[in-house]
This record gives sequence, structure tokens and C-alpha cells, in this order.
Amino acid sequence: MRGILKNTLLLLGGMALGSLATRRAIRYAVENRYDRVKYEEPIFGTGEDAEQVLDGLKTLISTYGNATAADLYELASTHDFKYEMTRIGWTSVDGAEIVQTDDGYIITLPQPKPITYKEEP
Repeated sequence: MRGILKNTLLLLGGMALGSLATRRAIRYAVENRYDRVKYEEPIFGTGEDAEQVLDGLKTLISTYGNATAADLYELASTHDFKYEMTRIGWTSVDGAEIVQTDDGYIITLPQPKPITYKEEP
């Protein structure tokens, strides 16, 4: 009887440990999926347009605590973005600069990070 109980406990313990390892692997894969999301910086016709978008990002960050890559595209009136872009963004755009290129102006932003949304109670 003790052997059956011992083996049952070992089996259940292994299943629980396996379940925990699986949950961690899934969470890791989901969290790191957003590190691979690529986006192209929108190109603006004027420096003023780029400045308005940068100001919009700063306003979103001060209001909501973050701005997503999708927000960047919407502020730039470029609505062609992937869903994953709603999950990456910035909590600060300090150090962002507007740079003139051969094609127009771009905003150099820090590398976007995964955005985690808190569940509302």
C-alpha cells in the first residue's frame, strides 16, 4: 500500500512540475514573441509633421503610461500595422530625435519593448 501511495505522489508531483515547466515555456514564448516584431519608422514630409507625432506620443505616455507602435502609426495617419504592434511600445521617448533623410523626416525612437496591460478589477 505504501508503494502505491508513494508512486502516486511521485506521479502527481511530476505532473505538477511538468505543468509548471510548460506554463513557463508558454509564457516565455509569448513574451518574447513581441521582441521579434519589426516595424518601419513612418517617413514624414515635413519636420513639423514629425514633431506633431512625437508630441502625440509624449501626450499618450503622460496620459496612459505608454504609447504603442500602433499609436505611432495612427498618429502618422498610417493605419497599415499588425496586431502585434499594439503590444509593443514605449514608456518613455526621452532621447527621441527628428532626423532628416533623403526621403523626408523620421523620428528615431528607442527600441520598443513589450507592453503589459494590467487586468482591471
